[in-house]
Amino acid sequence: MRMATLLIGAQIAVMGCAFGTTAMAAGAVVVSPDRSVIYWSTRKPSVEAAITIAMGKCKARFGSCAVDKSFVSGCLGVALSRKPNVWGFAVRPSANEARSAALGQCEQNGAKCATETVTCE
Repeated sequence: MRMATLLIGAQIAVMGCAFGTTAMAAGAVVVSPDRSVIYWSTRKPSVEAAITIAMGKCKARFGSCAVDKSFVSGCLGVALSRKPNVWGFAVRPSANEARSAALGQCEQNGAKCATETVTCE
């Protein structure tokens, strides 16, 4: 009986380790003061870490920036037009939806845009 109890306890502990410590991935999008440039950080262990990294990159160039979006699940799509310099981004449930929505946001004022990145958390 004691051996069976130990075995069951060990199985529960292994299951807890296997299923209870799933890593959370987080992301953030930070914008420059005039909203002409965005910085993003994805696949970080927390929202705070994602914001800190994106904010650090933005502040190094602009001095002050603002968080536009943070997320812990979904896919981030970013689209860019170089002439004029226009960005679009979106967080959606799938990579295809994120790509499409980012392109749509970027192209809404007539710009010709291309996908810069799509990443899923």
